[in-house]
Amino acid sequence: MMVETWNQTATPFPREATILSLFADVVARHGARIAVVDGARQCTYIELAGRSAALAARLRACGVGRGAYVGVCADRSIEFVLCLLATLQCGAAYVPLDPDYPAKRMQFMVEDTGVRLVLTTPAHAGALAGLPVDTIVVGDAGDAQAPVPEAAPADLTAEDLAYVIYTSGSTGRPKGVAVTHRGIVRLVRETDYLTIGVDDVLGHASNTSFDAATFEIWGALLNGARLVVITRDLPLSPRDLIVFLRREGVSILFVTTPLFNQIAALDPTAFGSVRELLFGGDAVDPGLVRRVLRSGAPPHRLLHVYGPTETTTFATWHHVRDVAEHALNVPIGRAVANSTAYVLDPAGQPVPVGVPGELYLGGDGLAREYLGQPEATAARFVASAFDGGRHERLYRTGDLARWIPGGALEFLGRIDRQVKIRGFRVEPSEIEVVLTQCPGVGQAAVVPRPGDGGRYLAAYVAPAPDRTLSAADIRAFLRARLPDYMVPTAIVALAALPLNANGKIDRDALPDPQRSPAEPAVAVLPRSALEETIAGVWRTVLQRPQVQ
Repeated sequence: MMVETWNQTATPFPREATILSLFADVVARHGARIAVVDGARQCTYIELAGRSAALAARLRACGVGRGAYVGVCADRSIEFVLCLLATLQCGAAYVPLDPDYPAKRMQFMVEDTGVRLVLTTPAHAGALAGLPVDTIVVGDAGDAQAPVPEAAPADLTAEDLAYVIYTSGSTGRPKGVAVTHRGIVRLVRETDYLTIGVDDVLGHASNTSFDAATFEIWGALLNGARLVVITRDLPLSPRDLIVFLRREGVSILFVTTPLFNQIAALDPTAFGSVRELLFGGDAVDPGLVRRVLRSGAPPHRLLHVYGPTETTTFATWHHVRDVAEHALNVPIGRAVANSTAYVLDPAGQPVPVGVPGELYLGGDGLAREYLGQPEATAARFVASAFDGGRHERLYRTGDLARWIPGGALEFLGRIDRQVKIRGFRVEPSEIEVVLTQCPGVGQAAVVPRPGDGGRYLAAYVAPAPDRTLSAADIRAFLRARLPDYMVPTAIVALAALPLNANGKIDRDALPDPQRSPAEPAVAVLPRSALEETIAGVWRTVLQRPQVQ
């Protein structure tokens, strides 16, 4: 039942189509409709097609063709959408480069993909200074509309790459997840978890380097719907966001679980104007979900979604109709259409209902590979034993899950140490690798901690011999090398990190930071023999492993 019945998800969808062929069909049928709204600006489908075709012509003149990678460094905007379409029209794959990424992170991504050309906007051109790339700046006026849009490469297929998005890497090296046209089409066309029509308005609230943007952008543009840009600062003001959603008539919206929690706590009726509200990406507060559903003005449908980047945004979904009073969790449901989900034991065999195991995912949403990392690809993307000889693959998520009666999946946590912070997947060990490269740091450990606004990262560091540590220097070092969401909120210095009987860092013995996440705790190590003596006395009196 778990292997076959609960994985009968195959439905007809344009499996061999590309994003471009589907977009061209939408333009032909709905060219005069508004495609993107960005503040006071808007763009119709025919204008979007013409402007992106003109930009694609410039890319081709620079040698961009099928199989190339083009960086896109821009905030969510009409220009960002233009850049994606133009890149695809050349047969190339786009690589989102968050303008807020530090230069070293940006440089790694550029070198790893071999990007030689980056599309950007005037506001973010400076973020590319010093990188070994050429740039094309797409201004507010955009490129002139091409009189006759040039066709995409004739040999472009659904198996060609559409984009490469980077996730955190457990070895300290980020992994470029290479996603095909088919994976995106399967996400937004003829699927089962929701229906997107030409009268829908999708909110574009996700960071451009976050794979949820895939659902937002292509969910709108491949169905003739309207995409409305939600600026970065708007979600930080839930009351303003509520007004915006109602004014713009947003009917479909994805929010990360922490943002859902924040808004639900402020006003559980805030999403009442939204027809389809999707949330996911972090630990769920069943009480807040219940509060929204029983508010008297809930969204028409509330969907709890789950999916690693390697499965193209969403892999499972659950229509949340109610949450029991005693519930400790909210299910993540079953596999979306044309995807599969299995809960397996260490031997790769299905486990019974109610028994925890590792979650494996399959189907048309699977990424092709980790770019340039064949060993990592082989370790995570494995042959399926349940495909009837069709040589399909499964992705080992590293997540612990179990089936519950009725055929829904319940997420139980990570098998390894990977965590979600503000909706972004983070490998603490990657941060630890960077920390140990910081001058003066001898040992480092990073662990997630619970807080009022969701989980946050706490870093614990011990000095190298005869060295002292400066919290300000450590934080500056990290900010120059990691995205903001990967910089630990709390930095705690210890004389030495606790070890277990096996000589490994005992993470359970690490002390809680002594201030709230809003006020990061930073312990300064004794700087002289006198300070060490005083600190030792206070440690004894307070029975604490450290004082500050």
